[in-house]
Amino acid sequence: MPMLKAALLNRRRLDRDGDLALDPLTAVCDLEVHDDVRPDGIIAAARGNEVLITKEVDVTADVMRQLAEDGVRLICEAGTGYNNLAVATARDAGIVVCNAPRYSTTGVAQLTMSLVLGIASGTLDSVWRTARDDYSDFTASPPPSFELTGKVLGIVGPGAIGQRVAERARSFDMRVLTSGRSERSWSDPGMRHVSREELFAASDFVSLHCPLRGGEDSTQGLINAEVLAGMKTSAWLVNTSRGGLIAEQALVDAVAGGVIAGAAMDVHASEPDEPSDKLKKSERIYLTPHVGWKPIESRRRLLGIVADAIRAFGAGAPQNVVS
Repeated sequence: MPMLKAALLNRRRLDRDGDLALDPLTAVCDLEVHDDVRPDGIIAAARGNEVLITKEVDVTADVMRQLAEDGVRLICEAGTGYNNLAVATARDAGIVVCNAPRYSTTGVAQLTMSLVLGIASGTLDSVWRTARDDYSDFTASPPPSFELTGKVLGIVGPGAIGQRVAERARSFDMRVLTSGRSERSWSDPGMRHVSREELFAASDFVSLHCPLRGGEDSTQGLINAEVLAGMKTSAWLVNTSRGGLIAEQALVDAVAGGVIAGAAMDVHASEPDEPSDKLKKSERIYLTPHVGWKPIESRRRLLGIVADAIRAFGAGAPQNVVS
């Protein structure tokens, strides 16, 4: 049986350092590689291929319908989130869409806790100031720091990543509150599942680990001015999930006004463009460039999951199909 013809639309997004071998993909498909296809070039890049491999490329409903007409039968999103894809249109047009769940669980949990630790130890503040040639921390009082023992970490979305973060937080003797769409119970006495309102009110850190969804159960702008006003003035917000979960102007205003202490964000609403100036200029909002998923081990795992999805589709048994 001939291999499926596939196009990888943005290799550079997956492999900026050149360390990632594409062997898992070339073993299961006839692969055409593009470094960086923008949304307006998707149709041309896909021509002649049955499979597309994307990484956070926006594929609109109109483009999705055209891809179906051109013979695309499978789109593999090389990531967990797939809000960049017009999934409902793909389904109606006969295109199967798969994602790659859990490939970055360890990496994102690791980054989340590094941000929490960086806030508690004061190192994020010191690095931010030193990068701007402000060396006052060396001669004056250091930035405020505190121990994590006994502090409360609220996890919004206690799925695979959220649970891994909880495990690491518990190793620092933090207490953990979780909240999500379904009820949970935990055997660990240091963890409780509570309402979202209680979580925001009681947490010293709130960490977001829920997907970005539209529709009736939308999470777009989940963190807005009202929610921020319900948090402790000493609380910190951490987002390693999706930028659209936060109403960014409301966050900037809340930090500037002392409504909350600050935030650390690995994601922002305007990706892949740079964060807005309002985020970059805030002294109490620390930004990293969406690096949680990028450890080499995570990316190798990711290619393996995508390769398995292509192989399964070719065998007539699609896996990791999203709806």
